[in-house]
Amino acid sequence: MLSVRSDLEGRCVLKLQRGDHVRLISENLDGSVVEVKTRTVVVRVKEPSGETKERHVSPDDIKRLPTTKEAEFEAARPHRAPVTSFGLKSSPFIVIDDAHVREDRVDAWLTSLRTLYGGLHDRALLQSLSLVGYHGRRVLTISAVSGHEVFHRMQNAWDQHKIRAERHDIPELRTFDIFRVVQTAGDAEIDVQTAYAYAFVSVKSLPIGMPPFTASAKAILDGKTEIAGFQGGALLANDDDSHEVLFTRWSGREAAETFVHGARNHVVLPPTAELGDEAEAYEPREQLAP
Repeated sequence: MLSVRSDLEGRCVLKLQRGDHVRLISENLDGSVVEVKTRTVVVRVKEPSGETKERHVSPDDIKRLPTTKEAEFEAARPHRAPVTSFGLKSSPFIVIDDAHVREDRVDAWLTSLRTLYGGLHDRALLQSLSLVGYHGRRVLTISAVSGHEVFHRMQNAWDQHKIRAERHDIPELRTFDIFRVVQTAGDAEIDVQTAYAYAFVSVKSLPIGMPPFTASAKAILDGKTEIAGFQGGALLANDDDSHEVLFTRWSGREAAETFVHGARNHVVLPPTAELGDEAEAYEPREQLAP
């Protein structure tokens, strides 16, 4: 399967494969995907004349239609009022669920998250939403909760859900932790309906090695490290300071990815840090709660 991903200027993110039911937006014609090419999608449609033809269509002119199962699931979901922003400044505790998944399993993982979080029915889960990495290999779910008791209930709910989940829905790597907000600066919130982009730098280390990273992250938030496109952010730390996350908000995708690719030039990684895919740029995708 070849995925087609758009930018943040309002176009939908499409993930198409052979057999998907789609609609040609400009002509309001329904059809099915025959093949996904580099720049076009081959769609079989029934013309107004009654004749069936295959067309090469721009991804911008295609809307993917839900499958019967997806439509049933959506109809069964409780209605939730749209959330315009997720603020970190006023949140007592933040739970971050960071999952590395295969690109073709992102939508399945989001479905699993909807099932899991939708079943919590906990008013202490104040707000929750998922962001998807621009490279389609990472889903970060961030939740505002009232305290550690909610975090433990979320852990237990996940353990029960995981038993029933299909094997291929389980992420390749997953980190689940609760944080306190150490410091915020500027616009430390996620606007769901805007073209802003977001970056998270997640670092794990022995607590003794964390202060240099903490100092460099605070320097960015304090404006001592000037980086083009920086809008604001927050520094989060877990209970024993062995895991810290620098959340940053950027003017657009280019600025966010420039920071991500050069993150090691702006923050000091501890010698004992677990290196690898510690930084990623994201766009908001899924509201989970309330």
